[in-house]
Amino acid sequence: MRIIGGKFRSRKVHSSTETSNYVAKPKTELSNLNSKTSQEDQAYKSGKPVRNESGVPLGRPIRSGNVSGYRPTTDRARETLFNVLNNIIDFDQARCLDLFAGSGAIGFELLSRGADSCDFVENSHKQISNIQKTADELGCNRQVNIINENVIGFLKRSGSGLGFYDIIFADPPYGYEFYNELMQFALGMNFGIFVLEHADERAGMFNVTELKNEPGKPVRNDFDIIEKNVGMTNFTILIKKD
Repeated sequence: MRIIGGKFRSRKVHSSTETSNYVAKPKTELSNLNSKTSQEDQAYKSGKPVRNESGVPLGRPIRSGNVSGYRPTTDRARETLFNVLNNIIDFDQARCLDLFAGSGAIGFELLSRGADSCDFVENSHKQISNIQKTADELGCNRQVNIINENVIGFLKRSGSGLGFYDIIFADPPYGYEFYNELMQFALGMNFGIFVLEHADERAGMFNVTELKNEPGKPVRNDFDIIEKNVGMTNFTILIKKD
């Protein structure tokens, strides 16, 4: 599993549960593929560590521990997700929140594509250590804020006091039973886009078309809803209406 776009592209995310080695090139580079060979393209082809124009080293792995219940997002699923997001948001200067962060691959993907900052919320000490080591290696510590806490506890404690997030991403572990509670807390936050990754899990799973905001209005009144399926991975994306 690798970062699929932006300045950290081609960084491998190691995971004992990951089987895919798919690598996607960002759309901004596809049209230029035949016209130039950049340092990033050299890294992409050779896998050797080089430095891009921003001085960020390419080719180092993003650490991912063998943690029970951990569900890494496959490269194919992330490529599909970011193809959708590319059409609805400019990542430059975005403020992001990665819930159930795991290895932090999604958050680092967002930073790679130009996000200004990302808050990572994860309750596994092993994964917290992996996120910190990855941030050290990528040289993006100033853009990273790591919170070692249970997600629901974090949302209960912080709520709307966290300020505005351009993108919130949540990927609960296998067998998660608190989707409704998670979504109700999430809807109380101030955000532009909320992405929930989930398998075809029905026990405790919300029905997005019936989900209601705090005032009792159907969520579809306030959000455009996109649902994407990639193999066994599902994305439910809420986009705040103007």
